[in-house]
Amino acid sequence: MCNVDWQPRQSFLVAIDSDGCAFDSMEIKIRACFMPQIISTWELQAIAPLVHEVGEFVNLYSRGRGKNRFAALLQFFDLLREHPGIRAEAYAPPDLSLLRRLLSQHSNLDQDMLRDVAAQQKDAELHRIVFWNERVNAAVKEAAGRVQPFPLVRQSLEKLAARADVLVTSVAPQELLQQQWHGHGLDAFVRALAGQEAGNKVTHLKVAQRYGSGRRLMIGDAPSDLAAAQARAMAFYPILPGREIDSWRLFYDEIMDLFLRQKYTPTIENQFIGEFLHLLPEQPAWKR
Repeated sequence: MCNVDWQPRQSFLVAIDSDGCAFDSMEIKIRACFMPQIISTWELQAIAPLVHEVGEFVNLYSRGRGKNRFAALLQFFDLLREHPGIRAEAYAPPDLSLLRRLLSQHSNLDQDMLRDVAAQQKDAELHRIVFWNERVNAAVKEAAGRVQPFPLVRQSLEKLAARADVLVTSVAPQELLQQQWHGHGLDAFVRALAGQEAGNKVTHLKVAQRYGSGRRLMIGDAPSDLAAAQARAMAFYPILPGREIDSWRLFYDEIMDLFLRQKYTPTIENQFIGEFLHLLPEQPAWKR
């Protein structure tokens, strides 16, 4: 269900991110899956509080929210090395030069590509990253049953499906998307679930060019969602981190109708974008 090369059935297109946007999954994924596996894989138990502080900033509370998993891992280790609290700890930063080079060559580095390179390279850290990634996938899959869609997501999808083609666009693995959306019966309201195997979000949103101006909208919770929308000349509505329930209520009560009446103007959109970006600083508190 990941084919996004279609002809429009409806006159509007609405693309929706999954993790942290439609599903209340970001905090459990980062706090219960990503960070514990980093601590275990790189043996960082002695500085676990700092690991959580830095990791949660990168993945939840900064402009890095929602970025490629491996790019976020690299940013995490770069910031951890600079944290003032690290000086009193016995900590040797890992050599991630090969990962850094791969990310400079492939901005959408995925797990299959990483495995292929690791199989050809005798790089201990790259093999460690593959191991970490597999443990994260297992932890996320185990936690998926505890993840629920935000209130009013189902009602919004039901209402949208009568007027718009709905696309789910995500950097999550396809298997996880299908597990979550089918498990909650939400896939009945969407035309496609596009995960990391189908490319990045800009690739997923190529279909937007088949819809008229003012008839294509991206709903997301991360700056990468905003960037993808702007790359395809789509309007953007943010689900504000920490205010997700209120954001969906406002969308259901007001914004959806504005969009479907083509009254969601750039002025209105920019007010939401400004509030969204204000919530997600570029630098952590210890560097500001």
